[in-house]
Amino acid sequence: AKLLEGFVQHFYPGARVKLASSGQEALEHLTMGRYDVVLLDYRLPDFDGLEVLAEIRKRLMDVAVVMVTGEGDESLAADIFRMGAYDYLPKGAIDSASLRRCLDRVVMRRVLETQISEKSEDLVSSSRELSARSRALDTAYEKLRFKKEELRLLSDSLEQTVQERTGELRATSAFLNEVLDSTTDHFIVATRSEGSIATFNRGAEVCFGVEAERVVGDQHFRMLFTELEEDAVLEEILSTSLEEGSTQRELTGRASEGREFLAKVTFSRLQVEGEEPPGLV
Repeated sequence: AKLLEGFVQHFYPGARVKLASSGQEALEHLTMGRYDVVLLDYRLPDFDGLEVLAEIRKRLMDVAVVMVTGEGDESLAADIFRMGAYDYLPKGAIDSASLRRCLDRVVMRRVLETQISEKSEDLVSSSRELSARSRALDTAYEKLRFKKEELRLLSDSLEQTVQERTGELRATSAFLNEVLDSTTDHFIVATRSEGSIATFNRGAEVCFGVEAERVVGDQHFRMLFTELEEDAVLEEILSTSLEEGSTQRELTGRASEGREFLAKVTFSRLQVEGEEPPGLV
């Protein structure tokens, strides 16, 4: 536990770390303060990890849970994800690199969720405000009949704005669902504006047979698919994604050791505040 504490503080300076020797102690820490991530051992002296995870979800605690288990049972892993865990780590496979990759994925997902949640709340608030203004205009219309046409045009404009904001909210929610529904059977590859790979999830590691650290920051995502070597194909996909928000293609994935596979790939825009929108595969 002390080694883990030292590891986290080394790679995440300023992080607040609390150690718990039992499930009850862990719940007490979570009740007393706010935490982003919990590394939860499946074998605990008082409860097993699933019982603690169930209690966390029951109390609606906003924290990402990563289960650490030595069981290696696929049905157990399915139960862990079904109950809302972000990820799990087999004890026999844990080292500093795998632990940091896991924590980086969890932290990135938490950042995405926070950004999308804040944007959704802003859109809902704006929609309510615009609806209230529209109702006020209706009242003014009844009192000032001689301005009927002017007020009707303004009301129509406001209604259109409400519909546009509502559409943005739905698009944001749809994107969040796509991210959260991804498993190791799906790959997510986020790119920077120039095409270099920025995020390579665990599903991508499985599908392409390569670790994220070997491609992130250095490799262009076009190298993952045979068809994208042609500039015309790549430009058409990017153009359609920018114009329509997303597009879907069947492409030939190029995995390690020359293995190829057929994949249905969705390209979508991901707007990150302060940066150009990268592509998302």
